[in-house]
Amino acid sequence: MADPRQGEAASTTPSASTAIPAAALETAPREAHFEADEQMRAAIAQRLGVDEVKAFSGLVRLSRKGGDVVAEGRVAARLVRPCAVTLAAAEEVIDDGINLRLTAELTEEDERSAEDVDLLGPPFLVDGRLDVAEILVQQAALAMTPFPRAPDAAPEPAPGDETAADETAGNGRHRPFAALKEMMAAKPDGD
Repeated sequence: MADPRQGEAASTTPSASTAIPAAALETAPREAHFEADEQMRAAIAQRLGVDEVKAFSGLVRLSRKGGDVVAEGRVAARLVRPCAVTLAAAEEVIDDGINLRLTAELTEEDERSAEDVDLLGPPFLVDGRLDVAEILVQQAALAMTPFPRAPDAAPEPAPGDETAADETAGNGRHRPFAALKEMMAAKPDGD
């Protein structure tokens, strides 16, 4: 998977309706709905390293908590990615909640926290405006399945189930340590 922070920043620049001035949060929380058009979906597909983005949308509510900005909401996407087993195109559906705190300076406590915390700056804050599209793209990247599987891919064997693994692989599975295992089993106790 590509790092969602890499690539051309201009390729996912949001429209004025989805870029919220940070100063506006001083008076009241703001909410933005984002729906990617065809050109934006192509840019997001490139950023995420997927074959296609069929749909991409989200809702983000931004508010202030002290000096920090809190982003809460939801991202929804339909991605087409190669199956990790068959390499055939497989659709992945993402529907994930967002609970992100953006802070001016990360502390050691922030680094150890289970809370999702990032720096309030680029790529989230550009020219005094909070980039809702960037928040959504990064959350989608975090929600992606590391090894997507097509529905018709061979079932994943249970951990430690060598018999099922051999059957799944058609008994042609390469086992580089099989000879060592046999040698250890044949080794007399006491050596």
